[in-house]
Amino acid sequence: MKHTDPRDFAPHSDDIHTVSPEEYVQLLHPQGVIGNPAVLIKNSEKPSQQFTRCPDGIVACLHALLDRTSFISLNRFKGTRCNSGLVSLN
Repeated sequence: MKHTDPRDFAPHSDDIHTVSPEEYVQLLHPQGVIGNPAVLIKNSEKPSQQFTRCPDGIVACLHALLDRTSFISLNRFKGTRCNSGLVSLN
């Protein structure tokens, strides 16, 4: 069994701050994997929102997420974000 070098997954830049939000999502959740990441949006006036979306869908709505207190899961889910829907741990 060949072990993967973690540097294979890291951005090829010496400055980690040059990674765009879109590249960050694509590094965490590459195309062709099983399941979708979950997004949590914390609101001060309203209850928090959470949803799962394909990586391309998250990239498409990143502009709205960056202006709010929001989190993208490291793990992937099938359906809603719950233990029974967990399909991949990162």
